[in-house]
Amino acid sequence: MSSAPSPDHASLSILLLQARKGQDMELQEQDCFLERCHLERSQLHSLNLARTDSLPDVTELFNGYDAFFIGGAGEYSAVEEYDWIPFALDTHASIFFQNFGESHSVVFDRKNCATR
Repeated sequence: MSSAPSPDHASLSILLLQARKGQDMELQEQDCFLERCHLERSQLHSLNLARTDSLPDVTELFNGYDAFFIGGAGEYSAVEEYDWIPFALDTHASIFFQNFGESHSVVFDRKNCATR
């Protein structure tokens, strides 16, 4: 189980983007993040892209979170066609632009992700 968060990050709120088929592995992955990052369960929120019926607006995701983690199973690949892949790529681009600004450009395609 996770130990208590250190005082310098006890108030952090983190979103974990996951791509897992089964709930057992989804919860196990969350537990791993909690343990390794020394977080309380209340600090970690998750969105399983592979098991949700509706994806939120990308800009809505940024409200109230201090950090984003990306998890998921090796069985999912960005070169395959999944309904949630464009959402995941848009999320990554939005995080990038929010932190580095529009002076950088990001090119996303399913075979080559690069920043310029």
